[in-house]
Amino acid sequence: MVNLDTGLFPTWCPGCLVPGELIHTANGVEPIEKLKIGDEVMSHLGKFQKIIKTYKHKHSGITYQVTTKCFGTVSLTPEHPILSVKRTHPENNNKEFASNWVRADQLKKGDYIVFPIPKFVHDKKTITLNRIKSSKDTRSRKLPTKIPLSSKILYLFGLYIAEGWIHSRAINFAFHLNEKKLHQTVLDTFKKVFNLEGSVKEFPKKSLVEISFNHSVLARQFLAWFKGGANQKSIPQFLLSLPAKKQTHLIRGLWDGDGHVYKNRAKASYKTISVNLTHQLKLLLLRQEIVPTISVDKAYGIHRRSYSVQVPGYDDFKKLSSILRLKIDIKKRLGGKPPIIRNESFIYLPVRKVQRKKYSGPVHNLEVEGDNSYVSTSGALHNCGDFGIWAALKGALRQLNLETHQFVMVYDIGCSGNMASHIKAYGFHGLHGRAIPAASGIKLANHTQKVIVIGGDGGLLGEGMTHFISACRANMDITVILHNNQVYGLTTGQSSPTSMKGTKGKATPLGVVETPVEPCAYALLSGASFVARAFAGTIPETTRILADAISHKGFSLVEVLQPCVTFNRLNTYDWFRQRVKPLAQTPTDVYEAIGKARWTDQDIYLGVFRKDETAPAYHETFEVLKDKTLIQHHEKRDLTNYITASPKSPQ
Repeated sequence: MVNLDTGLFPTWCPGCLVPGELIHTANGVEPIEKLKIGDEVMSHLGKFQKIIKTYKHKHSGITYQVTTKCFGTVSLTPEHPILSVKRTHPENNNKEFASNWVRADQLKKGDYIVFPIPKFVHDKKTITLNRIKSSKDTRSRKLPTKIPLSSKILYLFGLYIAEGWIHSRAINFAFHLNEKKLHQTVLDTFKKVFNLEGSVKEFPKKSLVEISFNHSVLARQFLAWFKGGANQKSIPQFLLSLPAKKQTHLIRGLWDGDGHVYKNRAKASYKTISVNLTHQLKLLLLRQEIVPTISVDKAYGIHRRSYSVQVPGYDDFKKLSSILRLKIDIKKRLGGKPPIIRNESFIYLPVRKVQRKKYSGPVHNLEVEGDNSYVSTSGALHNCGDFGIWAALKGALRQLNLETHQFVMVYDIGCSGNMASHIKAYGFHGLHGRAIPAASGIKLANHTQKVIVIGGDGGLLGEGMTHFISACRANMDITVILHNNQVYGLTTGQSSPTSMKGTKGKATPLGVVETPVEPCAYALLSGASFVARAFAGTIPETTRILADAISHKGFSLVEVLQPCVTFNRLNTYDWFRQRVKPLAQTPTDVYEAIGKARWTDQDIYLGVFRKDETAPAYHETFEVLKDKTLIQHHEKRDLTNYITASPKSPQ
């Protein structure tokens, strides 16, 4: 397979995170620098999506530390987009919470950072024991093949995560001497589920009881599920994805094992030295409509760094008390922690402070399929739509099995043109709006080459509009990939030819008054033989359309809707997701195609609007190019005199 990677980082990406920033993954939280292609991360919609690319580059300058209420701080470069809501009143909460992707350096104290409530649910009735054996194992008591995920076993798992460990091929629990009910629960559950008897040792001077179950195979299974060591404790994915109602038994086991409830006030806390368990418990509580507060206690003396998951505030404490089956009569008091604003999909965390800090060193970013976003421990972050087009284009070129010498990339000026350094191929970087005539010249010189134009709505439809229409009319055999973000992104947010009426920008403070250009409709009216539209948020479908366009003979336009998460606050990913829909089939009539290609406030169709394989390409209309390219016609021309001639020579 051809290698299209240059090894260079796309420095036009909208921001990066400093090393050590934790990202929510399918297996807990991981530092961003340790993530790799194929790992699954939580998106801003609360789903797991695969990483398709990781990035690292050097940053020297300012970083921003954004601290939210409840969930802590994230450190990132100034232009990195965070899903947030602007506060409309300095003292009161907003009445409406319309979220947008906002640069870190534009956030203010009091704004809201958006954090998704997990949506991944996969109910399981049973779990299979994998019987992880060792060559040193002696004959062990036979275990069941499957165990039911009943309320009792889920409660037991919670107790083990809180108070259990593996040692000498045994599963061990430690409880206070007075916790007789917990002792008996563990003994009874192991007997019923695994048919194992436990040994009990009491240590009166320490007020401690240890319960052990000797079974090397089961011990290794528990180790695989819950990891080893108190600082590595983790909740496995099959428990994290259970329905919220089932998870209440797991939470109750965790809290009964290692939690604390302040009976004289509305507050509860859970303490652990496992950062992974901390944030997994946070997600479990969010599923119960409880917003915890995460705090960190620094290491001191013999004590290691620890994390506290606190549930203060009457409303959240009342919900937790119900889960823990506590009968505590605490009247609602005035004051205390006000409830965090939430709905069924998101919570809105007020920004406590935004700090600037000098930093010089590596920074990291991710490209995530589908939702183009990932979630830190403090909120939802975005990557750039340019990455989606970049990934789709490379996928299309690989699908077509094109070697690097078989195609040429022609780039316009702008955010899209910055792709020039990041696809390993022959390329030409043109002037603003002049990429299409440069590509046309390359095609006429050597029509055996596939020629691909990369440009934005500003360059191709502003300064380059005449060239765009002319190439459509001529059916020039080139592919134009138009990054339509409806804004001049590289020059920081001026309105473009495709900006919607009323769009306010630096050059249009009162709003755009012109009717926006609709590139697909214009191309169809001008005679282009292949016209399609794709969305940067759906990489597989964009890949398919690009491959179809590049293989087409004649002029092909692919308008890719690519939201600028930094400067376009109106036409966001969520805005498009509410409107885009697949075209059922390619229209047979050009006027029907124009009707489908036009935008409405409700419908924006994606797909191929026209594909005419019968129309001759422009170069095919020249007799001289039927057998040879222009280069081949001139390859025997003797250029020696031109090369060796003195500057004063007439030659």
